[in-house]
Amino acid sequence: MTVSPAVPMTLADFEAWVKLPENADKVFEWVAGEVVEKMPSNMIASRIAMLIGGFILAFLRERGLKGHVTGADGGYQIGGERYVPDVALVALTKLPQLAPYAYCPVPPDLAVEVVSDPQSGRERRDLRRKVMHYVAAGVTVWVVDPFDDTVEVYRPDHPFKLVELDETLTGEGLLAGFALPLRQLFPDAPSEGAHHENPVTDA
Repeated sequence: MTVSPAVPMTLADFEAWVKLPENADKVFEWVAGEVVEKMPSNMIASRIAMLIGGFILAFLRERGLKGHVTGADGGYQIGGERYVPDVALVALTKLPQLAPYAYCPVPPDLAVEVVSDPQSGRERRDLRRKVMHYVAAGVTVWVVDPFDDTVEVYRPDHPFKLVELDETLTGEGLLAGFALPLRQLFPDAPSEGAHHENPVTDA
């Protein structure tokens, strides 16, 4: 996720503004009353998001499971806000068919947010808020940090879990049987796993 400077705006104004012709090819979020334009991610974050989406799609095909997987331009209504996760999964039972929503009114079952700039205080702040709202809406969240080779897992009614480099990311109650060793996700990582001190929800 790469963000531009935020612009304060009401939700009603935001929903009208994103439909303007000049914004047709842009992707926006509405976070804490501010418009945030999602800019092109760096190559590392973009590659990781593509890999995760591919692993999820392959798992669904192998198991004969049905679901919609969206990428970094698929928007969702999460509580009173509007988010565009880097990857998301929605069960077919919740959303039988895709519709031309600007922001899908049904929250995804899984949202994946990939850190694109570990030095950005704004990105970390927005991630903390988004995780809180996702979980409140019943969404499982994976925050992927390709600079620290870790995945933070947030599940409704479950404790925070940190998956490190030599461990395996699992689908747990969401994608039973899904298992992704992080070394497959971070093949260029050093032999020793990095340690991540503070999850994004820390103050």
